[in-house]
Amino acid sequence: MKNDFKSKQIVVNEHSHTLINNNQIFSKAFITCDHEKALNIDAETVIIADNNSLQSVIQYYKGASYSPKLTLLASSHSEVVVALDEEIKIRFQDRTITPRSLNKKDFVLERFKHLSKNEIYDYAGKALFHQLSDFPLTSIETAVDKLYKLNSELDVIWALGRANYMTNQKEKRLLSRKKITKKGYTKSWAPLLKPHSYFDGELGEIFIENGSTGTGKSKKIRKIIEASLNKGLKSVFICHRRSIASTSLQDIDGVGYYDKLIPGQESEIQCLVVVVNSIIKSNFAEFLSQIDLVILEEGRQVFDHIMSGAWKHAEKFHNKVLSLCHQASAIVIADADANDDTIVFAQQLKNKPNIRLLYNKADFSGITIELCRYEYIEYKISQAAKEPNFNPFIVATDTQDRVNNLHNELLELNPALKILTIHGDNNKEKEQQAFLKSPDVIAESYDVIIHNSAITSSVSITTERFRKHFGLFEGIVTSSNVIQMLRRNRPCKHFYVGIKKPFKFPNSDPNKVELTENEFDNKCSLLECEENYDKNNNISALYFSAKHEGFNVIVNSSSPPRTEKLANKTTSPVDKEITHLHNLFILRSDIADCQRYDQQDKRTNSKKKHMTLCHEFYQLIFDTLGIDKMLGNGSFTQIEANKLLDKIYAREAEFKRIKLINLPRKGKPSVGTNTVNNILSKFGLISQRAKSTTGHYKLSANSIRNMNDLLLKNDDLVISKIR
Repeated sequence: MKNDFKSKQIVVNEHSHTLINNNQIFSKAFITCDHEKALNIDAETVIIADNNSLQSVIQYYKGASYSPKLTLLASSHSEVVVALDEEIKIRFQDRTITPRSLNKKDFVLERFKHLSKNEIYDYAGKALFHQLSDFPLTSIETAVDKLYKLNSELDVIWALGRANYMTNQKEKRLLSRKKITKKGYTKSWAPLLKPHSYFDGELGEIFIENGSTGTGKSKKIRKIIEASLNKGLKSVFICHRRSIASTSLQDIDGVGYYDKLIPGQESEIQCLVVVVNSIIKSNFAEFLSQIDLVILEEGRQVFDHIMSGAWKHAEKFHNKVLSLCHQASAIVIADADANDDTIVFAQQLKNKPNIRLLYNKADFSGITIELCRYEYIEYKISQAAKEPNFNPFIVATDTQDRVNNLHNELLELNPALKILTIHGDNNKEKEQQAFLKSPDVIAESYDVIIHNSAITSSVSITTERFRKHFGLFEGIVTSSNVIQMLRRNRPCKHFYVGIKKPFKFPNSDPNKVELTENEFDNKCSLLECEENYDKNNNISALYFSAKHEGFNVIVNSSSPPRTEKLANKTTSPVDKEITHLHNLFILRSDIADCQRYDQQDKRTNSKKKHMTLCHEFYQLIFDTLGIDKMLGNGSFTQIEANKLLDKIYAREAEFKRIKLINLPRKGKPSVGTNTVNNILSKFGLISQRAKSTTGHYKLSANSIRNMNDLLLKNDDLVISKIR
């Protein structure tokens, strides 16, 4: 139908355009650069722009106070690119493109598709980056082929060279912290040294035991401790996890454990086993002032744990370990992942110039790590649970929720299974402790063992019972920890590992770190960058790391049959929706209801929901940010974001109990709004920059509407129904 509305010529940024409408204020409009097409559009409002002025015209109406919804009727690829950049809806060649509904990768590919030959090479690197984000599950050849099919202007030979260069650079950075390139030490073959050689002073004062997983480092440490006790020496064994502390050096007279010692009993022991974040406790001070030998179990992980954790006294932990090493006569650093940082730490101890690197690398060429898509391994696990000739298996994963959900899912598939789960909240319980102390004996009683990073070292399963071993990882732990977790099963020759990309961790670019006057904080921030880079590139990181260690790595990019997937995924939209719903409901509930729920909750403290505490913190969050908890109105700046973080850090121990998010370490250079955005996402809410006020953030209207709709659909929800 021909458009016969009045038209008016308007000037925008020195470019004129035509508005076909009876009224200059409107709620939606079509934009076109085709004058003939414009006259045949059956719509109330049509904007006609020239090719040269298209972007200016779009920006003019996007900035209008009445914010009309715009749709471009594109006639060329170049017009599509403009509309994509301005994020307005597009109709082109019988397709409708909505930029804001595209994820980042799909947006980049859509834009790449419409670029001209002159523009394509400036953007090809970005397109390749997104295509190769899950390398090697997507190969270089597959990535380039897809881009060529999207835009045949691409030079394939150039693209292959560029992709190989990008992949090589990624490998170089990912492996940079896994090598020792610095000098200043004597190198020896580890098995040649006898236990007494580590503390008699003849061969040196600092020993870096750089053995691969499964080469007997834990047994060697045990013999060194026994020999030192026989000599009447005092020692401290420092590790980074409670599970390591509770299972190390068992049944040796004279060894005391940090969490079992009654204050005043320290004088009755000769060796203290302690996790690094308990090392500054006052009741250990006198014993530690007399030590002769320091053992750092998985030394690099000890320091990484201090520097990347949200510890209030992180610098004190670091300095205490350093002072103990200065004080002791000998130091043993047992570390499968020793690198240049390990050497630099040893070289700080100027009073101990004799450093000996003890290498004991195993041949892993007979062990296969099969790298697969996450969903495919979920399918393989479900098949393994249901098969008639059942074979026991182990699953290692990186989240506690996945451990618990997988336990429930497998019991649904096969109720007869006897399953042991091990994670941070239950590793002190009777069953779990029995396994950690005698894994080969206790393992015979179970069909399936599921664990997270509560087990990364010190536990060795040598029984042949578990021929199958699966991994499910989504970027929560680093590639080094993944390999450590898998290698707990010593006899296993083939690991099936499902892996998927995480939600992006911020702060992975060291060039963007804001350095401070505090050298320790700077080191922490740079370490955080490298760890986040490893996690953000977790698929490539595991591939390169495993090959670097000498494993036989094969890539299987198969997908599971559509109907054969585990019922409940940890990260499914339904699970996320339920979490958002529960958090919003607690926020909007009366505190008296939360208090009644807590009074009736008879579970152990670690399993309680802590509804009252959740309500207090949720209220604190929205009040401090100035956001209406019912309507979502209001806005905040970085000042309010930082005030909120200060209030949370003042009650850090309580905040950890509600398990909303993992806080960045206090004092580490960071942007408060990033953490606040993470917090708001747990309520299903998304913040965005307010267009009208510089530096202000407000909740997006869509996210408020979605969560209100969700609450309306579940209007029968009461506190007692929350899982």
